[in-house]
Amino acid sequence: MIPGSHKLGRADIRAMVEANGGSGRLPGAVPLVCEAGDVTMVNRQMVHGSFANSSPDVWISLTFGFHRRKSVLGQKAALSIAETNAVYDEQRIFTAPR
Repeated sequence: MIPGSHKLGRADIRAMVEANGGSGRLPGAVPLVCEAGDVTMVNRQMVHGSFANSSPDVWISLTFGFHRRKSVLGQKAALSIAETNAVYDEQRIFTAPR
């Protein structure tokens, strides 16, 4: 992760990698070393990543996010929404599974 990168606005990670010769090792990045069962929390805007799990051990990552209602209202749904062109209106937000 690159400490403080969440304060710099939207990052163009592809451009950052290209500017560093195509390497995924970016200047200022530090490792976030974890043991089994550890929990980490980072701002979703922080530049972060991981290398492939090359061990025989299972590696599970759970991601939780929070969005303010005003940032979601009127936005088109994506990813797990089966309906095409679904929009997050007041009714969808009110009845969404919690």
